[in-house]
Parts: sequence; structure tokens; C-alpha cells
Amino acid sequence: MSVLIFSNEELEVLFDVINSLKICFHPKFAPDGKFKIFDRELSKKEIIIFADNNIISPICEIAHKGSLKNEDRLRKISAFVLWTKYINARITCGLGLLENDTANLSGVSSEYNRMRFLYAVDKIPPIVWKNLAFGLIDSVPDVFLYNQDYVPKVDYNFQDNRILLSIEAALIHISRLCKYRGMDGFNKFIHFFNWYTDNLEIGDCLMFYSAALFADIESVAMPKGIGSKDYNRIVKGIKNQAWDLAYLAFWSTFYYNESEEKCYMFATDDNTQKIISVNIIPPGQCNNAIYSIFHTKKQQQQLEDIFAAKLGNNRINPFSNMSESEIINKIKSIIEDEYGKLKNEI
Repeated sequence: MSVLIFSNEELEVLFDVINSLKICFHPKFAPDGKFKIFDRELSKKEIIIFADNNIISPICEIAHKGSLKNEDRLRKISAFVLWTKYINARITCGLGLLENDTANLSGVSSEYNRMRFLYAVDKIPPIVWKNLAFGLIDSVPDVFLYNQDYVPKVDYNFQDNRILLSIEAALIHISRLCKYRGMDGFNKFIHFFNWYTDNLEIGDCLMFYSAALFADIESVAMPKGIGSKDYNRIVKGIKNQAWDLAYLAFWSTFYYNESEEKCYMFATDDNTQKIISVNIIPPGQCNNAIYSIFHTKKQQQQLEDIFAAKLGNNRINPFSNMSESEIINKIKSIIEDEYGKLKNEI
């Protein structure tokens, strides 16, 4: 068994790296992506980290090939894994498996990726991750690489989930507005907000994302291919962006209700997701962030009026008294209608 030992200087370097990367978030312990080196309250909890695919995929590749083509990325991912071991956290790859199978993103079966991932975080000795992170070695020694060939067939397909479908529906409407030249960013947000609250259950990640996107906030990315005239390329970009936001939405359902014993974090290396995370946690921060984006007196008065009319006690749930299957069918109908309009506009 490998024993992991740090000097005080090494711990400071490791936490400086993690905090400078802003790679992991929690509403209480790291709302800005920065952690304390010694946090007694956190040390008493079971920590589960939801990691997205840009974290999961390189971990799988390191387990199989021993290294990454990009040395900076190798050090970054290794530092993240090393840090999770120091705080005794468990990284879960479940959402990444669901994304790959549902969106057909990987040429490798998700079950094979799951086995590689678990091998990486459970079987590669912590000292190897430490040496990778600190640049003492540039690859995992061959003796520790994952080399199993047998992979059982498991389907991780994730169709008909109301959260994912709702985000996709909203993103189609956002994409249509992005392509429309006859309206400024603030009015696009107001238009979207009215449509969103009338048609779907709302989430902070979509609220902030739409405001930041329409305001051209730096590093907040549009769905890939949105400027294309190729309809299929645009659809692919929308579905990909839907998954990026879905990670945040799924994570929020856990941290809203976490117990005294458990702590749910989110890890990503995607700039858009980082910006969204910082601006929607802790709960209640989202509206403040939107007010900071649209900051003129006239804009803020309009926001106050529309938020008062559509949110809080005045909120009307568009799916009130509907069964789960009826809700899914309603969202699918919205998606079909929005894609039809998008295609016609192209």
C-alpha cells in the first residue's frame, strides 16, 4: 500500500495550484473555486465530486496510456487527482458515462471508460499521481497501467430526462435569439426570460448563462457551430452545450439537499462552466449576478418588474398538475417546435 506524505511546502503548492485553476466548486466551502488548506469541518464529511467529461476523459487516458500529449494538462489533472486523495474525496464519473452513451461522443464503450477511470483513481498509487503533479515523472510506469481487454456490455443511455430535455429546449431558443440581429442583448434576455418562465421549469444555470451570453461576457461560449448555416452542425452544438449545463443542474439538486455528513462538489476545466458556477453559488447569487451584468438604472428597474411578475409567489409552473410522462411529452413537443423554427430560419 502506498503512503502519501506531504511537507508543508508541498501542501501549500498543491492548494495554490488547485485554487489558481479554480477547478472545483462548492456553495459553502469554495463558492469561488478556492479551498482552505486545513478545514476541520470539511474533513469530517464524506466528499463526493461530480466531475465532467473534460476531467474524466484525461484521467481515463492516463490510466490507459500513462500520459497526455499536453504536459500542462497532465500536471493539472494529476494535481486534481492528488488533491482529491489528500481531502479523501470520491470522484464520480457517472454523468460522463451517461453523456458519452447518450450523445454517442466516444469511440470507446462507456463501461470500458468506467473501468479505466476506477482503475486510475483506485489502483494507480497516490505517490505516482504526486510525482506526475510535481513534474518528477512524465508518465505512469508501465507496471501500473490499465491493460484489461474484457469489457462487459452495459448501456448507460440517458434519454427522456426532464432536466436534460428542458435545457436542450431552452438552448434552442437561446440559439435562435443569438442569430437574430434586430434586438440588443438586454432585450434578448428579457424575451428569453418571458419565454423560459412561460414554458419550462427554470434553473439558475440557464438564467445566468443566457444573460452572460447575450451581454457578450468574455469566455462565456455560445453553442458550437451556432454561426453555421449547417443545421445538423448547429443541433450537435446545442446538444453538446446542453450536457455542459446539465452537469451544473444535476449537481445543484444534490448540494441543495446535502446532509451534515455529506458534501457534493463539482469539478470542471471548462471556462464557461467555471464562470457559471462562480455566479450561481451560493443559492440566491444568480439574481445578483444578472443585476451586475445589466447594470443601468433602466435595465435594473425592468428586471425588478419582470422578476416580481414571474418569480416568487407569482411563479406559475407550466407543468402544474401534469404527470411525469405528460411533462416529458410536453418538453419534447417544445423541442420539436423550436428545432422546426430554427431550421426554417436557417
